[in-house]
Amino acid sequence: SQGSGTYVVDLKLNAPHIYVVLNTDIECAEANSFHTKLASMLSDLPPNLKHSLIGSKDFEKHFSAILQNPSSRVIWSRPSIKAYNFIASLDRANIPQMLINRPLQSFNFVTTNTRQALYDTFSIIKTQFDSPRLGLIAPPLNLDEPFLAEREVYFHQMVYEFGGSMNFMARSQGKSAIDIMEVTRLALDKIDQLDYLFVPDFSMMPFVIALITERKIELGKDLQLISIDWQELDEGLICIKQDWDSMFKQAIDWISCPQLEKVQLFIPPEIIE
Repeated sequence: SQGSGTYVVDLKLNAPHIYVVLNTDIECAEANSFHTKLASMLSDLPPNLKHSLIGSKDFEKHFSAILQNPSSRVIWSRPSIKAYNFIASLDRANIPQMLINRPLQSFNFVTTNTRQALYDTFSIIKTQFDSPRLGLIAPPLNLDEPFLAEREVYFHQMVYEFGGSMNFMARSQGKSAIDIMEVTRLALDKIDQLDYLFVPDFSMMPFVIALITERKIELGKDLQLISIDWQELDEGLICIKQDWDSMFKQAIDWISCPQLEKVQLFIPPEIIE
């Protein structure tokens, strides 16, 4: 207040600081790879741009410091639904944010074009089968993994648009080996009614492939698989490979700019058959 004296302002408080929040609520096989890639990209930032990597489980400890620095900038790597309240609070405080692979229309994001990916996949299928017979092994519904439900929705949409027939669908009760193999056995019991089997959660793929091998089903001849980000490019598999490097780079390039315009960017994945 007026007349209360003279104060020294800590200018370091207003220095641009980029916080990258890693999704540690759900551990997955990709997590360590993502963390390594992001750390490498951040190391190439100009010296005046400070940065910190934070696990989402520890975000609350840093929340106050981020709010107090008007020059904070936040990148959310695949945020879980638990983070959405923090995202909304930072938005109300006008803290610039970028969401990676979460297409929330109220915020800035760079994400995989999942709908286009499945459209392109069905375009390939249509060249082989005029009326493809399809099956789906769905993972359990989980609010922390909404992208898996999104893949299901777009898959059903493409079945309708391309005139295919949905001959099998089952959802596993959990992600244990027993749960996954139970629904996979049901799917393979209908092998004579299926041309393609879609497994949207790549973590389920080892169990599916193990049972296919056990039953001596020949991939590419008796059945073809569709999955996303499965690392083993087997014959008889259409794989949708998300371009994580481009998404990370686009997010870091955007958050590093002096002027931060609103951006909602869809990145096309690679379709490997």
